[in-house]
Amino acid sequence: MSNQFCIKSILNKHDSFQEDHPKALVRLQAEYWDPILDWTRKEFGVEIKILGSLFDSGQPPETRKRLAQAIQEMDHWELAGIYAVLWTFNSF
Repeated sequence: MSNQFCIKSILNKHDSFQEDHPKALVRLQAEYWDPILDWTRKEFGVEIKILGSLFDSGQPPETRKRLAQAIQEMDHWELAGIYAVLWTFNSF
């Protein structure tokens, strides 16, 4: 695990992609993903868009820049925490 891996992962556009159906999935996304996205917005002072399609334009350039800078400055313990969050967002 490295800073570059975390930067690439967190800026990957499908990390903020959410489905709008079925209702059970929408509820689970709101319950489990929204708090992480809200924390990220507040902690790093960034705008994170929820993408409705894999073809959306992705996150704003300023968001990408701020998150990359914040991750570059993290120590190994902080990176481990971010990695755990990123793992939560993985699709299987």
